Amino acid sequence: MSSIKDDRGYNQVFKPSKALEIRTARRCDYIDSQITKRPGVSILEIGCGTGELSYLLAKKTDGSVFGTDLCLPFIEAAQKNYSLKNLEFAIFDFNDAKNNKYSFFDKKFDYIVGNGILHHLYYDLDKTLESLSSLLKSGGKIIFLEPNLLNPYCFLIFKFKLLRKLAKLEPAEMAFTKQFISEKLEKHNFNDISVNYKDFLLPNTPSFLIKPVILLGDLLERTPLFRTLSQSIYIMAKKGGAEINIMKESFRPVKNRAPTEGTFEKIKFKLRLVLDLQNKTIYKDLKTFLAGVSGTVLDIGCGDGPYKHLLNKKCEYIGLDIENHENFDYQNKGILFFNGYDIPLSNESVDYFICTEVLEHVEYPKKLIEDIYRVLRSGGEGIITVPFSARYHYIPFDYFRYTPTAL
Repeated sequence: MSSIKDDRGYNQVFKPSKALEIRTARRCDYIDSQITKRPGVSILEIGCGTGELSYLLAKKTDGSVFGTDLCLPFIEAAQKNYSLKNLEFAIFDFNDAKNNKYSFFDKKFDYIVGNGILHHLYYDLDKTLESLSSLLKSGGKIIFLEPNLLNPYCFLIFKFKLLRKLAKLEPAEMAFTKQFISEKLEKHNFNDISVNYKDFLLPNTPSFLIKPVILLGDLLERTPLFRTLSQSIYIMAKKGGAEINIMKESFRPVKNRAPTEGTFEKIKFKLRLVLDLQNKTIYKDLKTFLAGVSGTVLDIGCGDGPYKHLLNKKCEYIGLDIENHENFDYQNKGILFFNGYDIPLSNESVDYFICTEVLEHVEYPKKLIEDIYRVLRSGGEGIITVPFSARYHYIPFDYFRYTPTAL
């Protein structure tokens, strides 16, 4: 089977073919079917090779996809060939995370995925599964497709020394059985473990045989005896361990709304400024700041736009909030929506911005700040406010407290 060698001389990536293209797309669909669709979801692919699977996943999700590999030429090819706002590639050894220089690996991931990767670490799988667990969020999930040792082709090339040498396999490579990987996952406290036989399509299947092989494979996957001969096993498991007991809110913050035309609403607004000193300070500073601005004003995390009325007629107001803003009890429909860090505006398109009591609710604040800088015109200004001492609120979407130094 024709493959591309890595920088150590071992076969790692199959050479492009029609069958490989279809096979990769099918495997992307297998993985994507297990990913919950929500803004901000984070996906780490280990052993991404030249980036095809990461790219396909990034096209299907509103979240972030990080493709990683140990091989520099592979990563350079991926960076050259695939570019999306929610896609990054980097050299990364997930078994040695502390010594990796990329800052986006300081965080944990919702999903860690891979296609034919874990079997390269067969004899170090215990450490590998510990590393994967440490990189997952609580309740995070791993999704992998690995070679099935019961498949005749896999059995031959993995079990016979001459064929291993001809296939240029790594010394540590070994295909899995369903029982072997299931026991390893249980040992390392993964739960909701699912290991199934999957896919009979090989990367170098001749074009005229692709459809018949897929049809036959789909039939064999439903046949108890023959399914065990599939080319791969499809592995899914959730991070186990102690469950985090997230507090429940006894009451939520009072909604921050602008004064309306009604007398009663204006009285409520004025009364809150008297009773809520934090809100009064923010309102006073914003009123002064916004009085002298003109041009485009971006309100990040705008909620119901409580400060929009402070703008003069020379301003163009753009409200921006996350799609699941109902988690914060707001229902503003006349705004732009985003995933929490990728602002859907062109470079240098905004004159001013405000971001009030929002940053503590942003899971990836550095990425948001970088994108604010991108859309802000040269010389543009803005105001960011955050609570310094405040109760845990809008649970569980309250992530940070900042000092002036941190800001």
